[in-house]
Amino acid sequence: MERYNSGISNLGNTCFMNAAVQSLFGVAIELIDEFLELQNVQPGLLHEFIEVAKELFDGRKKVINISKLKKEAGKQVAAYEGFEQQDSLEFLNHLIQWLDEDDLTGSKVSDTFYGQYNNSICCSHCDFVRSSCEKFMDVFVELPAKNVCDLSDCLATVFKDDELTDWKCPKCVMHRDAIKKKSIKKLPKVVIMQLDRLQGEFDGVTYVIKKNTALVNYPLKDLTFNLFMEEEAVENSRYDLY
Repeated sequence: MERYNSGISNLGNTCFMNAAVQSLFGVAIELIDEFLELQNVQPGLLHEFIEVAKELFDGRKKVINISKLKKEAGKQVAAYEGFEQQDSLEFLNHLIQWLDEDDLTGSKVSDTFYGQYNNSICCSHCDFVRSSCEKFMDVFVELPAKNVCDLSDCLATVFKDDELTDWKCPKCVMHRDAIKKKSIKKLPKVVIMQLDRLQGEFDGVTYVIKKNTALVNYPLKDLTFNLFMEEEAVENSRYDLY
């Protein structure tokens, strides 16, 4: 739960950065508390992030300035040096990645925000299975071409089986039909989902980007990933919306 009452000033068109930082403080209070206990933090992005946390939690200022954090972000990605609008989710992903790369944070960030997929391909002839693991930070969800949909149905499309018709099976040593599956091997404490609302269409002359304005129904509490977990996974897969 949030425990800060301060806002963040807008430095030009940097509301994308403010939204990402405030979201992070809203969903990862335990992680932020662990950051505040770190010792010997050297000047840099993690240091400035912790300074932002101190000011937000202190509450004496109604509005705080995060220009020093922005400056550190600009050292990492040139696009953040200026004052133009950027993608908020992209900045959030960058921020999580930078915090995770700092040696002082250990596995704290990855345990909070990183999950793991299991991708497998099964030969339809001999049942040989080839598997590989894939780390993920956010779940990319495509929306159907209709006006109203449920988030659970959208997630089902992310994890639906795909039929392959020309896969070379290492065991059969020839091309076979196969089934490609995706499941969740490990869930993070916080699941970030991205709804794919921007879709490209070719109108015969140019490639046009259109926005899918479908209404997505979603539960405020107890969103479950049980249907998409590996059978042996026993961890709690229920989440509340932030």
